[in-house]
Amino acid sequence: MPSERQREANRRNGRLGGPKTQQGKRRSRGNTLRHGLTSTTLVVLAEENGREYQEILRGFRESLQPGGAFEDALVARLAQTHWRGLRSRRVETGMLDITAASQRDLARQVVEDCSEHLDPHKAIGVAFMTAPPDQWHNWLRYDTTISRDFFRTLDTLTRLQHARRMKRAGEASVMVAAGAAEVSDSGIRSVSQDHHP
Repeated sequence: MPSERQREANRRNGRLGGPKTQQGKRRSRGNTLRHGLTSTTLVVLAEENGREYQEILRGFRESLQPGGAFEDALVARLAQTHWRGLRSRRVETGMLDITAASQRDLARQVVEDCSEHLDPHKAIGVAFMTAPPDQWHNWLRYDTTISRDFFRTLDTLTRLQHARRMKRAGEASVMVAAGAAEVSDSGIRSVSQDHHP
């Protein structure tokens, strides 16, 4: 929670009107899109396959069969979170590919009798030994948040669908019980001995 001094500083800065140059405006536009792992509105980046995302969303809807707008919103959120998880896997792969390539030379300098053709896993191991921890901690934090969000949303959806099924089952049992009571031609209700309303 920001302090009163921070809020006042934010108000003063806001009155300045933001970036003035075209370069500053372009940089400001991209502030929330550095990696796309925490974006709240953007789901599919321009370079990603929008059809693939739509297939995932359709598959989630078919599989989870949302009942109503609220459940559909949760299913959409699951698809979005799954998509971000896939993006995180791609980022991880890119990070590890680049790290392995760049660390081979460093490994030869750091590790005695290092192989000329160091495999990527060992090169990445050297990176973990020599790189600043912040590089890896940020990615792990984003990836953990994405995973947690997926399972939290899935849990909410599962509970909601369970409650909906229980409500339907309760309505069905009331209907079955109501069907057990019969009305005769004289309008007097008789209740079967097998069923109790």
